[in-house]
Amino acid sequence: MIFGSLVGFNAYMVLLAEAPTGLATSYSFVNPVIAMLLGVAIAGERISGFEWAAAGVVLLGVILLLKGRRS
Repeated sequence: MIFGSLVGFNAYMVLLAEAPTGLATSYSFVNPVIAMLLGVAIAGERISGFEWAAAGVVLLGVILLLKGRRS
């Protein structure tokens, strides 16, 4: 767990140094969605329609954030 946290933290620091701030900070919105998908795929968790809709709203928000930065 500590090793994974160190790798993740270092990857985030590199991302902050190399990528635009909007892209780098979007990870905090996308990580819970990725964790949810991993729970479904690996642990066989059951996700309700409401939770899928919430994940879609989060991803749509990140897409709009990134699209707005390019314009």
